[in-house]
Amino acid sequence: MPALRPLNILVADDNRDAADTLRVLLEMDGHSVCQVADGQEAVEAAGRVRPDLAILDIGMPRLNGYLAAEAIRDEVPQTVLVALSGYADPAAVARGKEAGFVRHFAKPLDLQQLQELLEEISAG
Repeated sequence: MPALRPLNILVADDNRDAADTLRVLLEMDGHSVCQVADGQEAVEAAGRVRPDLAILDIGMPRLNGYLAAEAIRDEVPQTVLVALSGYADPAAVARGKEAGFVRHFAKPLDLQQLQELLEEISAG
């Protein structure tokens, strides 16, 4: 997955295997990745690392992905927010848009969709 420029990416998912896999794929593509396991950690990390992109699971402990997205959007408004979740019904997607997600990817992740998004963000 060649990128136009390396991105600073936050990955938040309580499913450790899924998060590890995504982190490795992104790092292999030259991106810098901060990985956390819940929504509260995602908000705290976003304030520190100021990511270009935040990929958030919805059903996380302590703070769900919607609330984490809202907090990140308020603190780091330039961050592109993407939901990656098993919750992909129309109501979940609509709630995600309200929270600030620009895309909603269903699990399992379609790597082509991810690549297109990375290229779009890299291009500016």
